[in-house]
Amino acid sequence: MQSKRINRNFTYSPKLKLQAVKRYLNGQSCSSICEQLKIQDPKRIYVWTKAYQDKGELAFIDQRGKQATGRPKTKFMSLEEEVEYLRAQNLLLKKVHREKKGVLTKQAEFEFIHEYSKDFSLSVLFKLTSVSRAGYYKWKKSHSTPQVNRDEELYRLILDVFNESNRTYGVKRIKQALLNQYGWIVNHKCIRRIMHKYHLVCVLPKPKFKRRPQPHWEYL
Repeated sequence: MQSKRINRNFTYSPKLKLQAVKRYLNGQSCSSICEQLKIQDPKRIYVWTKAYQDKGELAFIDQRGKQATGRPKTKFMSLEEEVEYLRAQNLLLKKVHREKKGVLTKQAEFEFIHEYSKDFSLSVLFKLTSVSRAGYYKWKKSHSTPQVNRDEELYRLILDVFNESNRTYGVKRIKQALLNQYGWIVNHKCIRRIMHKYHLVCVLPKPKFKRRPQPHWEYL
């Protein structure tokens, strides 16, 4: 029986390499990985794994901004986007090194994207991980804090500010107090909705009228 000829010049994408490494580190055999991902040479998995343990995902991307296959890396729309990508990549690499097996689980990738979604564009974070846009939003929907719980937490803070002001603060002053005292940036429409929901009505202070002096008449 003739052995299957291996094409040594065949190249694989970084995403496929990463999938193979993760499966191998999670205990899957090389033969089954090769069969599932259509990898011709099982020895490549050992090479990729060693490189991944040394450099993380950077092992599959050279320093000139090209993938290890020699093909152009993900195209960037601007220099700023490329710089943003490299910054996010550095953070991801640090997170990988903190993991016991040197590999991120799917859950860890979701958490990484969620943690840095305010610092980097989602498109950049998706390029760094194996997470799809649809998959992330599905995960986010299932793990997001219910609106009711957030309303209750915000209500407690608003109530504290409201009571400290002797029930005299309106939406604008409560908004500023939430920022100054608790570091919360809350839209004024949200504050108005919470106040209406929990029936918080500010009391206008009674105006202090100065008693006008009575005219003094002198009778001559």
